Amino acid sequence: MKNQLTSNRLNVNAGIMRWYVKELQKLTKEMTQECRERLAEIYKKGYPQISFDESISSQARIALNQLQQKYGDKFSDKSKKLVESLLKKTNSYFLIGRYDCG
Repeated sequence: MKNQLTSNRLNVNAGIMRWYVKELQKLTKEMTQECRERLAEIYKKGYPQISFDESISSQARIALNQLQQKYGDKFSDKSKKLVESLLKKTNSYFLIGRYDCG
């Protein structure tokens, strides 16, 4: 992994950590809601509309695999942006504190 950064332990300001957690919770909430809606649609259809070789469980599995791919990509993209922002915020906080201390 050429683009991987390594460092010692990062002690993040509590306010910055709260921001980071909220951003992840937004995406998690969106993912949970969409999963709930997709599965509800499948189960509302019921057995009469399902052909012989399709079952509710296979439709649910297909839907969840699609959502896993979608949100796996979203989390990957979002995590890169969040980490960059987290490091910038932490670095700014560190530099401000450093200058304030003399």
